[in-house]
Amino acid sequence: MNKIVKLVALGSTITFLSISCATKDYVQQQLKPVKEKVQELDKRLTKVENELAILKGNVNLNKNKIEALEKEHEEIKEKLKQLENKTKHAYGRAEVASKKADRNAEAIRELEEELKKTSENVQKVIEKGLRK
Repeated sequence: MNKIVKLVALGSTITFLSISCATKDYVQQQLKPVKEKVQELDKRLTKVENELAILKGNVNLNKNKIEALEKEHEEIKEKLKQLENKTKHAYGRAEVASKKADRNAEAIRELEEELKKTSENVQKVIEKGLRK
């Protein structure tokens, strides 16, 4: 009986090992597409991570460019404001000069009229003096 038990135990062990090997092969066959998919996804993940790193680098570069452009924009706005103030000041001075020029032109016209009258009076005096 001992031999029978040993044979049964040996048979069970052989059967278990056979089933176990068959099960491992079956599992490996079932896992093969999964492993392939995992490899494909790993490649895609690596590609996406690389692209993401590039894009993050571009974002940082763009961020720096934006900051530089914003700084330049503010500087230009400040210069424009300064030029606008200078222009207003120059325009004010030009208006004052224009008014002075108008007054001077009027004064010159008045002086020319006065000179003309004086010349006429001098001419009359000369003519009267020559007649006498």
